[in-house]
Amino acid sequence: MSDEPLQSHPDPQIKVRIPSALRQYTGNQKDIQVPFYEGMTVAQALCFVVHKHPDVEKQMINTEKGLVHDPVTSEPLGVELRNFLAVYVDDEDIRYLDGVHTMLGCTSMVAVASSIAGG
Repeated sequence: MSDEPLQSHPDPQIKVRIPSALRQYTGNQKDIQVPFYEGMTVAQALCFVVHKHPDVEKQMINTEKGLVHDPVTSEPLGVELRNFLAVYVDDEDIRYLDGVHTMLGCTSMVAVASSIAGG
């Protein structure tokens, strides 16, 4: 048995990766740590990012529809992402999963990617 003290583990957090084009709105942070809880969805993780970095909201969220909150609990229910964004959970495009309602695990990695138009 070791005499070393037991290491306490921090609360689980997931990582939301921000594309370089949007980092100016997140204090130049590449990755934003989001506290994880059981039943968390992509929408809720993105709502946390927007709450922590309000300047990024107009860049990520279709602000005409805005953030949708439960009127009783004030929990975020969903968001509509801007058309030029794609979101991946553990390298899977959420468009082929459950969209912003895709459930996250305690080790999930959410990556926001911006499409670049060319011509």
